[in-house]
Amino acid sequence: MGWSCPDCREWNSMTEQVIESTMRVGKASKSMATTAIPDITMHKTARRSTDIDELNGVLGGGLLPGSAIIRA
Repeated sequence: MGWSCPDCREWNSMTEQVIESTMRVGKASKSMATTAIPDITMHKTARRSTDIDELNGVLGGGLLPGSAIIRA
């Protein structure tokens, strides 16, 4: 199965290109490591309730210590 161009709608005119991501750290750059989802470990962090159930749900259970919430 090929790819369709979203502009001209031509089939098989697009190809996938894999680009290695790099992260700049100071003057050096390092390749970013990837982690498979099953290998991610979750850490429980105490959260402070906002007393607003929907907001707590959006924030993953409440406010994290030292976090900032920006409203757009």
